[in-house]
Amino acid sequence: MRRARPGDANETAAVLRASVSTSVRRGPRQPPEAAARWLESKTAHRVRTRIEGPGRVVVAEARRRIVGVGAATPSGQITLNCVLPEPRPGDASKAVPSALEEYLPTQGHARITIGATRTAHGFHRAAGYVETAAPHVEGGLEGMPMTKLSPPPART
Repeated sequence: MRRARPGDANETAAVLRASVSTSVRRGPRQPPEAAARWLESKTAHRVRTRIEGPGRVVVAEARRRIVGVGAATPSGQITLNCVLPEPRPGDASKAVPSALEEYLPTQGHARITIGATRTAHGFHRAAGYVETAAPHVEGGLEGMPMTKLSPPPART
C-alpha cells in the first residue's frame, strides 16, 4: 500500500473501470444510464485531479501493478474502495480500506463514513460498519450510508 501519485492516474482509472464494470454485471440490476454515468466518470483526468486534490488516494500493488485503489475526503468519508475483480489480488480488498481507516483518525476523524453499494454492503458490515440510514439513490445508483468508529491514531 502506498499513497497514489499523479503518474498512477491511467493505471488507477483502468482498475476503477474494471471494478465498476464487474460490479454492474454481478451486482443488483442498475438502470443502464446510471451504470454508464458511473463508469464514464472513471477517467485518468478525474483520478489525477483527486490524487492532486485534498484528502487521500491510496493504491495497492502486486507484482508492480496497481490492483486496488481507495480514496477518502477531508471530511472523513471513504469515497472509493475498488480492486481488480479477478483474481482477487491477495489481500488488497481489505488493505485498501484499512489504509484509509488508519489515515482518517490522524486527520481528527473519530467516525468514518462510506456509501456502500448493494454489492459491497456485506463486505463493509463484516469490517465493522453499520447502517446509518435507509438506502438512497444518487446518480441513479442505490447506496447504503454506513459508519464505523475509528480507533485513535497510533502514537509514535
